[in-house]
Amino acid sequence: MKTKKKIVLLTGQGMPAICAANIYFPALGSQFEFFIVQEKNITFSKAIRFLKMRLIRKGLFNVLDILALRFARLFMGHETFLSKGYEPYLEVSDVNDLQVQALIRQVNPDFVITNACSILRQSLLQSIACPIINVHNGINPRYRGTGNFWAFYENNLSCTGVTVHHIDAGIDTGQRIAIRKIDFKAQAIRFEDIDVYAFSIGAQMVIDFLLNSEKGVPPEFSHLQDGLYSYPGLSDYLKACKNYRRYLQSNSDMEKIWLTSFQAFATDPSKTNLERLHWNDVNIVDRRDRMMHNLCREYLSPGDRVLDSGCGDGRYGALLENIRYVGCDYSFPTLKLSRAGLALAQGEAGKLPFPAETFELSLAVGLFQHLLHVQGVADELERVTKRGGYILINTLRQFSAGELILIALASVLNWSQLELVWAIFRKDYLSGRVIEGTLVARRYSEAEMRNLFQRTGSVSVFYHSGWWGSSFLSREITILVCKH
Repeated sequence: MKTKKKIVLLTGQGMPAICAANIYFPALGSQFEFFIVQEKNITFSKAIRFLKMRLIRKGLFNVLDILALRFARLFMGHETFLSKGYEPYLEVSDVNDLQVQALIRQVNPDFVITNACSILRQSLLQSIACPIINVHNGINPRYRGTGNFWAFYENNLSCTGVTVHHIDAGIDTGQRIAIRKIDFKAQAIRFEDIDVYAFSIGAQMVIDFLLNSEKGVPPEFSHLQDGLYSYPGLSDYLKACKNYRRYLQSNSDMEKIWLTSFQAFATDPSKTNLERLHWNDVNIVDRRDRMMHNLCREYLSPGDRVLDSGCGDGRYGALLENIRYVGCDYSFPTLKLSRAGLALAQGEAGKLPFPAETFELSLAVGLFQHLLHVQGVADELERVTKRGGYILINTLRQFSAGELILIALASVLNWSQLELVWAIFRKDYLSGRVIEGTLVARRYSEAEMRNLFQRTGSVSVFYHSGWWGSSFLSREITILVCKH
């Protein structure tokens, strides 16, 4: 009789872990001998160690923020309750307990699966001779640690999903086996259940790998920036939850809608060349061009390479001299180029067709106001920019509440203007709303722009269309990022 292969499942006891374990046990139990080790998710000693570490690394406010979330969760919505469909072989307070090492030596498993449990310490890792497989509720390596929560916190809608990977000594740094993008909106998943749902998908991916050797990383996830995220606080939770609600209400085809609108403008013979590029105020365009030209001259040397992402007609290729200009856009067939001989590449801003660290400066003028997956584009600009290089972005600015009140008072007899003020106040940018024949474009506050590049480098902010060159009533915002 053929001996069954053996699996040791190291699992927590939260709802995501129970959900996955309920899937593993019936699907693999007939072909594998199963040993389930369950740990307590939170013990007093674990909590104290964690809070001490956060106090040292992040400060008192961060610790209070975490504790506030724990308290607030008593009154908030909770994950869907699931009953266990299995009995643990061994229960411990921590999977790194010596009892677990003894069980590993006794069983000599063919596979170990970790399932929403504590990080495996070096002593336990060294005692395991077989492959260790983990399900991560996020896309690695972009969102290591606590995954999809932070993707929604950062509005990185192109990078939500689940990763199955091997375990090594790092935190979610092991070789990736499979990645799957998850459309939480299509499944109408509650925010409280995003981890439970991700683990249900991940468990099936592990089963497919063990039984059918199915694996694969989609091309869009082949070259990602690396980010490590830890447990959130109450302020983080409220922002992520708010972003998730907006995501559920958003139009998932928004970028296609913007592209269709752009193409309609670009081919309209009744419009000027600038209007075909969605630039209506000639005075602002001239002022912006001068500022961008001066900044580029200040931070570039002759022979440097510049990427102009969302280049439109390549106007900056004509303005920047003595540099190697490359324009990238996906709308060239609809545009009349500013000059012949431009170096051009057709492609999407979120999937730039260039190797990492290619350009001394990456430029994006008038691009970000037409994006749905903003963080993914910011990551791509960072990826293709050399260390020590620069990212220069100009986009529409989010007016403050006080500024919007002043604009509304000045527009009291203009219904369309008041409608636009209300749309900006509500940040109604992802619904496809049209006012006077034009889609409401996306706007960004200074804090939002800084957050997009918080791990990239230092960020300088420039305003050029406000009163006396200040931020007050400035229609646009320009940021310069120096990549570390």
